[in-house]
Amino acid sequence: MIVGLPEKAIQKVDHELLELHKEVLRAYLTQRNLKHRHQKKFFRLYDYYITEKNIRRFFFRSAKLFVYALVTNRLDDIEDYVPIKEKKINVSRESKKRNAR
Repeated sequence: MIVGLPEKAIQKVDHELLELHKEVLRAYLTQRNLKHRHQKKFFRLYDYYITEKNIRRFFFRSAKLFVYALVTNRLDDIEDYVPIKEKKINVSRESKKRNAR
C-alpha cells in the first residue's frame, strides 16, 4: 500500500477518510431532503459494506454515484469507475463565418 509509513498512521488516515466520507454523504442526503430515519437506514447499510479497509476504493466517487451504487447493491461496478471526459472541439472564428454564409 503506502511504503514508509507506520501502520498506525495509515489506520488513522483511513479512519479520517471514512469519517469525512460519511459527513459528505450526510450533507448530500440532507440536501436531497431525505428524512432522518431514512438516513439512519442508509448509514446502517453503509457501515455494513464500507470499512476502513475498503474506503480508499470508493472515496473519490461522486456522492450521487456512490449512493445509487450502494442502494442498488452495485458497489463492485463503481470500484474502478473513471468518468469519460468529452473531447472539446474548438471552432475558429473564420470557420464560423464561413458556415454562417
